Amino acid sequence: MGLRLAKHAIFITGLFAFLVACSSSSNELAEPISSESANQDAASAPSSATEERPDEESTANLISFKDEVLPIIENACALCHTGRGPGVPHAKLDTAAEVSAYAFAIGAVVDSGYMPPWPASDLSVPFLHDASLDIYQRELIVEWVQAGAPVDVDGNTQVTPTQEVPFLVSYDQELSSTNFYDGERGQPDEYRCFIFDPELTETKYLTGYEFIPDQTEVVHHLVGYRVTAEYREAADRKDAKEDQGGWSCFGSTGLGSDEI
Repeated sequence: MGLRLAKHAIFITGLFAFLVACSSSSNELAEPISSESANQDAASAPSSATEERPDEESTANLISFKDEVLPIIENACALCHTGRGPGVPHAKLDTAAEVSAYAFAIGAVVDSGYMPPWPASDLSVPFLHDASLDIYQRELIVEWVQAGAPVDVDGNTQVTPTQEVPFLVSYDQELSSTNFYDGERGQPDEYRCFIFDPELTETKYLTGYEFIPDQTEVVHHLVGYRVTAEYREAADRKDAKEDQGGWSCFGSTGLGSDEI
């Protein structure tokens, strides 16, 4: 796997550790969430109750999948979760019907902020290709799911990404990991840290990078961490401890000091 660093970038400190998330699971669609029971309850409820408190059917009628939900999915999710995207092994959202089938999971990860993956906070400097959702968009998705995830288009309607995969136009350094990891069978999801060392001798700043995995069929996310040079020996020990390249990690490098 390779890592390209942006041209004219100035880099910080001694080494970078990258957490790579991989999946070996096959794609299995969940059962679509049905709003049939909610509709039946609404039909049998007294009219006064319906007027006082909107039921799920009324809420669903207020949210248009075509005009409100689909644009969010196409802008924030489709790039990774359609076609041969890196997120397809976890959730394939090629059609409106598939989006509805995954609605419960979509609602959960959107509500928690786990997806779309965007670790930068509002306090950081602005970044290009910001994939985060605002509060209104998150609430809209959750309300649509709670209403039964109805779609007002044909189920075969294609979900089309509105963005293209961004690539660095130019770069001034290319790094490769010194070892490889073949993965383990039976693991639905793995998080693995690898060392990419720019071998710096002076303080510099990173302005952009592009990660190029060898196996796009299984690698679906990358998180980069800045680790100071004093932890290089600790990183080498972790790297050598396991039979294959890198080491198992989740949420951080496990080195005691790192910055995302």
